[in-house]
Amino acid sequence: KFFTTKNEKVFASFRWWIDSSESKPGNYRLAGNFVKILGIPETREFQHYRQRLTANLEIAFDDGKAIRRPPDDPFPEIPPEIAQEIFDLLMDHAEKFFGFEPAVSQFAVDNSSDNWDMLIRFVERPLDMNLTYLEKFLPGKFDANFPRGAQDNFEKVCELLEIEATDNLKNRYFDNPFVLVIQKIMTQFGMKDSESIELFFDCNIEDFFSHDLRHSEGFPANLPDDMQKEFFEWLSGEIGELEAAKIFRDACEIWNDIHTDTLQLWEAVIGTDLLDNLREYFIAGFSEENRNMIASVLIRQKISKGSTFFYSQRERSYQSRVDEYEFKLPYNVDDFFDVCNGLKIQARDYVRLILSRETAIIAIKNGEEYAGFVEYHDGKILQAKAVKNKALSRNMKKMIQSWAKEHELQIKTKDLF
Repeated sequence: KFFTTKNEKVFASFRWWIDSSESKPGNYRLAGNFVKILGIPETREFQHYRQRLTANLEIAFDDGKAIRRPPDDPFPEIPPEIAQEIFDLLMDHAEKFFGFEPAVSQFAVDNSSDNWDMLIRFVERPLDMNLTYLEKFLPGKFDANFPRGAQDNFEKVCELLEIEATDNLKNRYFDNPFVLVIQKIMTQFGMKDSESIELFFDCNIEDFFSHDLRHSEGFPANLPDDMQKEFFEWLSGEIGELEAAKIFRDACEIWNDIHTDTLQLWEAVIGTDLLDNLREYFIAGFSEENRNMIASVLIRQKISKGSTFFYSQRERSYQSRVDEYEFKLPYNVDDFFDVCNGLKIQARDYVRLILSRETAIIAIKNGEEYAGFVEYHDGKILQAKAVKNKALSRNMKKMIQSWAKEHELQIKTKDLF
């Protein structure tokens, strides 16, 4: 069969043809020749191209040979119609060879780097094209462990990777063979729950925690490294494995942006200094919600949950009622986090300051609901806000002014005017 195609990259037209040997009906030979240069004179440079672009490329099936790849430069890609013609011939012969038509991997169809890649994978493992993506990740002799005609390789792959061969994982393998690689990596992070691990199955395999699994020569040596494992183990212990996995999934494909920051954070956590500037460790990558949650957890670990706040006798007298409002002091870290959750403000900015007596917060409740708070220090009101740090209503301003006057507190903020 003959085909003529144009290749704009080298401004040329090619004639392609396919033939086969009677002695080896499953083996095909693809040949491509320059026909003419399009639109420009045939210079010495293009005569050089002509010489290099003439090829005879064998495509073997019966003996399982890999296709001889063309020179990378400047041989053109096989045109789609040529590749489809070859694939149809190979598939027809495979059906006669095995007695049934092999299933084509949709993953290979969608992810082949070019038409050569697709054909090579079919020739090498016509009954399990997905297996060819895992060769570099598997120990032992690949051809001995996985004969070319073997049809069900899933359980053997799982055995070699030392992961559990579940039905759900098997179904996912047919959609994406790299889920087995991801399963192995995430178990090395310390994940045990399948729901946690499956969060990562749809990650971009070419940017998986800053590693390109698709073109890797095997498992990345430093994925995970010791500090990543420690960080995940600690976070799982604080908030549970699934919630910790969600945070790692949030950052999986942008890990390069935050990896260094995360390690600095972890070093600070296991060090001796309190995280005064926690936000700077999370300048990129994690969502704001996750940054805030991690920050709170870190502070809870650095400051024991039983840590109490000290108040003078005068400060204790600030706890009083004005109309329907009650002023209430938090007496320890746990109380304070509850107050901040009710007010929907960030606790992390205040804990150290309160413990060191550099400031104090008194909450304002209306029944069971939080209505606002007052920050004060040394007999002076520094800040007064409603829930979510919003401005106070006129009535609340008047109420707090009355309360401040009763307790002889000076107002040093515009929040009450």
